[in-house]
Parts: sequence; structure tokens; C-alpha cells
Amino acid sequence: MNLTYLLAKRLKRNNSHNNISSQIIKVAILALTISVTAIIISITTGKGLQQTIENKVTAFNGNIIISTFDNNNSQLSLNPLEFDKEAKSLL
Repeated sequence: MNLTYLLAKRLKRNNSHNNISSQIIKVAILALTISVTAIIISITTGKGLQQTIENKVTAFNGNIIISTFDNNNSQLSLNPLEFDKEAKSLL
């Protein structure tokens, strides 16, 4: 006989008397349902918040930032970008 069928048959027979274990199983199923729902809500909320922040940062800075390469980590560049006449005609 199949082991899972045997266990399910015994659980069904034991739960029909409405003993304390059936109430514990119902509470466990309810707790599991609530926890999975909370996890799904938190993941979707986090992803939505992440996309919103990414859109705000992109709108503030833009997708591409053109700057000179220098070794300092400051936002201000001492040497501005220099374009020759050919590059200006392309812009």
C-alpha cells in the first residue's frame, strides 16, 4: 500500500473526532497562509519601491553621464571636457 495514502487515511480518520490535533493543524495552516501572503506582499512592494527609486534617480541624473576621467572622487571636475570642431559638428 502507498505510504502517503496510508498517512492521509489515518489523518482523516483521526480528524473526524475533532480532537486537539485537528485544531493545531488548522492553526498551523492558517499561520502558514498568512506568512506566505506577507512574504509575497513584501517582495512585490520592495520591487515596486526599487523601480520607483531607480526611475527618480534616472530622471535626476539621466541614463548616461559624460565626464572626464581623473583620479579624484569629487563631483566637480577641474578640467572641463574639450571637444574639437569635428566633435561639435556631430553634436
